[in-house]
Amino acid sequence: MDLTDNCAIVTGGSSGIGKAIANQLARRGANVFLIARRERALQSAVAEMKGAAGTVSQRFGFCCADVTDLDTLKKAVKMAQAECGPAMLLVNSAGLSNPGYAEKLSISGMETEIRVNYLGTVYMIKLLLQGMIERRKGWILNISSLAGLKGIFGFTGYCGSKFAVIGFSEALRSEVRPYNVKVSVLCPPDVDTPMLRKENKVKPLEALRISETAKMMEADKVAIAAIRGLDRGTFIIIPNLSGKLLRIVNALTPSLVDRYLNRIVDKVRKERGL
Repeated sequence: MDLTDNCAIVTGGSSGIGKAIANQLARRGANVFLIARRERALQSAVAEMKGAAGTVSQRFGFCCADVTDLDTLKKAVKMAQAECGPAMLLVNSAGLSNPGYAEKLSISGMETEIRVNYLGTVYMIKLLLQGMIERRKGWILNISSLAGLKGIFGFTGYCGSKFAVIGFSEALRSEVRPYNVKVSVLCPPDVDTPMLRKENKVKPLEALRISETAKMMEADKVAIAAIRGLDRGTFIIIPNLSGKLLRIVNALTPSLVDRYLNRIVDKVRKERGL
């Protein structure tokens, strides 16, 4: 995947996995444009990218936009391609998590997860896909999660939105294959990001105990694995060994994974006197 002097657009690029991927792209010579909601964080992320840049001729930019606002996204995409060139790579990293017990979660919160995690991905692809098809070249990296492969206690809304990303990506991959447009989905485990730290403050104890059974990854390592997966043309990119094993075991004997997770949940319920 040669992105030298080509434009890469990264949503959610002001922090976490999105920013880490943007830095990796900058090191590889890409012109990188970030889309996120917080201007100060975007300014800081762009400064960091410039420090990581492989050449002095690379171009960088950003636009404050919410991925659920299609009209604003249209303006952001127009700005991105004016400043950095036609989009050769799209990384959909904008996302949020609203954990909790299903009966207590608000409908509005679950709708927001769908709008940001799923529809935000769809909107960006709709805005850029035709150009990639016409140029007969492009890469799309959508960020899902291991929770998009296996439903996890306490994450009904989040899992629903991330499962949707994988299904959409699988269908899209088939459609754009004849046009030399590649589609991949990154499915990371828990990653040390501001989103996870915020999530850990409110997630159910059962969910917290489940997450404690797996090692948390650093965003930079996830980003390196994501770029390596794009280079190889991998569809489902899982950056850690335990995640790969989870996918295999869940595909072959999902009841085994269910029993393991249920034991953790039952132990916590017992501790809570339920």
